[in-house]
Amino acid sequence: MPKITFQLPPQMAPSGLKLGLCLALLGANNNISQQPAWAKPARNAAVQADLIITNAKIYTSAQPPWQSALAIHNGQIAQVGSNEEALKLAGPATKIFDAKAKLIMAGFHDSHVHLAEGGAELLQCRLNSAKSRDDVLALLQKWKSENPSGRWILAAGLPLPAIAREPLDCHILDQVSAERPILVYAEDGHSAWLNSKALQLAKVTSKTKTTCGGIIELDSTGEPSGCLREGALALAQKVLPVLSLKDRSAALAKAINLANSFGITSAQEAHANNEVITAYYDLAKHNRLNLKVVAALHTGTMTPVAYKQIEAAAEKYSKYSRLSAHSAKIFADGVIESHTAALLEPYSDQAKNNNKKQSLNFSPDELKVMVKELAKRGFQIHIHAIGDGAVRAALDALEAAPDGGDLRHQIAHLQLVAPADLKRFAALNVTANCQAAWAYQDPYIKDLTAPLLGRERMARVYPFNSLKQAGARLAAGSDWTVSTLNPLEAMQTAVTRQAPKQNNVGTTEPPLNAAEALELSDIAQAYTTGGAYVNHSEKQTGSLEVGKCADLVMLDKNIFELPKSEIASAKVLLTLIDGKTVYKDSNLSF
Repeated sequence: MPKITFQLPPQMAPSGLKLGLCLALLGANNNISQQPAWAKPARNAAVQADLIITNAKIYTSAQPPWQSALAIHNGQIAQVGSNEEALKLAGPATKIFDAKAKLIMAGFHDSHVHLAEGGAELLQCRLNSAKSRDDVLALLQKWKSENPSGRWILAAGLPLPAIAREPLDCHILDQVSAERPILVYAEDGHSAWLNSKALQLAKVTSKTKTTCGGIIELDSTGEPSGCLREGALALAQKVLPVLSLKDRSAALAKAINLANSFGITSAQEAHANNEVITAYYDLAKHNRLNLKVVAALHTGTMTPVAYKQIEAAAEKYSKYSRLSAHSAKIFADGVIESHTAALLEPYSDQAKNNNKKQSLNFSPDELKVMVKELAKRGFQIHIHAIGDGAVRAALDALEAAPDGGDLRHQIAHLQLVAPADLKRFAALNVTANCQAAWAYQDPYIKDLTAPLLGRERMARVYPFNSLKQAGARLAAGSDWTVSTLNPLEAMQTAVTRQAPKQNNVGTTEPPLNAAEALELSDIAQAYTTGGAYVNHSEKQTGSLEVGKCADLVMLDKNIFELPKSEIASAKVLLTLIDGKTVYKDSNLSF
């Protein structure tokens, strides 16, 4: 259920920037540096530590895996080992903290997240709690009455099961307001519904054309129903109000604070359009970016001008500490629930869809050209692929790409992967970027996905353990706000294949493909060393070793000693980035 917010190709090149200057800045062979700004060689630790943490249960994500104390100097780990070894670095100004056997881990890396867009969504009408179409309309009416002055009514987080039996259309939304334009985003971000006023402003008619796998749904009279999918969302987004940079930065900062509270110290922003990247840049420029971020820049239909623009953007937005923009995002397909994921075989409800498999957002040849051109320019490729057809096309494109050096390409989501393609990840050194929080039997899976895939394919969805056994390197991400931002909830789901929070009457759904469950060590590594690898920062982050950055999280419980079904009950008490506190539980004396 990954998020997507298509926009027309952004004009991100700085005014007056000449191609020659751009190439000179990018360096020899036109390659963008893959090393993030914060990834600098570690300096020798001074004798006196700034902070020593003792009596801890330290999971290092390295060898040896367990230690009891660490010392921090100047933002780096100066010692990790026994209490005695760490305390040798104590001086008159050293702060010594007794962890009282609490668990300390390397800070979590969220390798696929939408913090800027998610922060902006917090300012909109939230529909995540809706169980029916009536709920949707009631929430919209309530928000409208509480926000009478705004022109647009914008809503996000619509659960597709809520309207599975009672669909939305423009006329139903007109009941909320016929005067104010309304746009309602689906929870997965791949579809939106507009009322008649919004359709009018966006100039969407039965003759309107769209690109990038876009679909304009028509009603029985041949007129737009109000539903836009995939690339067609750009038609509406070009007329939406844009938050000021100040408001966008404030919303992003709030989302980052939430991420810090869940122990997240590094992230890969999974779709950085112009509005998104400028918000990150604003925080970085003012030294207010409490996260180490690699931004995957927006791509659409690429042209020679667009390639020059994305190169210029990568250079411009990688100047400040903690922000790098050397990655590029490609949406290969959509999502299964709306028939926009690309499958190798037809959807199981083929009688309704004329053996429909759904095409890719770009043809295989177009995808190969995009990947080749971006890799040639030094970009790490970050590909959204849900269906097995999209995964295969993505692997084919990456296999055909030139050897551009250590680019560390990745494919995200991987809801369905053909068995023949599992070993190709390791063979091609492509990281499998998993959203483990989706791998349980929720209404999406039971009511929307299963009828479209059939029994055989449903037995293979979210093949995380199969990928692991086939030798694939795993990274992990949330895709927030599509799903929880809390890595501990995702970890619990990864090892149980069940929902981390069961309903009030205590019933528990059977695991979803129990054989695909991961060991806790596997998903923990995906959130630490795996994320550091795809962010090109494994020499500085991802594990707790001498000389690395002091990016760490302290938990109130040792998740490695808890029953699998209780992992998510652990709570983050402290998050440090470069040895500085970015989150502290109010009850922790630190």
